[in-house]
Amino acid sequence: MTRSRISELDLEHRAEENARRNGTFVDETRDQKILYTDYHDNLPECCIDYVCSSCGRLLHDRDQFHVYETSNAGLQALKRPSDYPVLMSYSYGISDIDNMDVMIDCKSVRDNGKSL
Repeated sequence: MTRSRISELDLEHRAEENARRNGTFVDETRDQKILYTDYHDNLPECCIDYVCSSCGRLLHDRDQFHVYETSNAGLQALKRPSDYPVLMSYSYGISDIDNMDVMIDCKSVRDNGKSL
């Protein structure tokens, strides 16, 4: 069985060499390389976790979220009600958010100071 496969590979190799010499060779892996490159280039965009500030929902499609600067007054809608008891600190170390006293999912704040 091994000899048979070696013979097949040998025939394929000879056919490829002849096609290269004749100028009729078609690189069938070319499309695969393009697909792999596209996949590799787009992979980081698909693997980013986006977390909603208000509900903590996790998705990977950036287009389903709105991005706001942490200084955006619209975040006041997430302000902690004064009669809502909080048993632990929820300070984020981001002065704009801490000063507004808003409760958000801390995973939603990106390094660039924007909240989703």
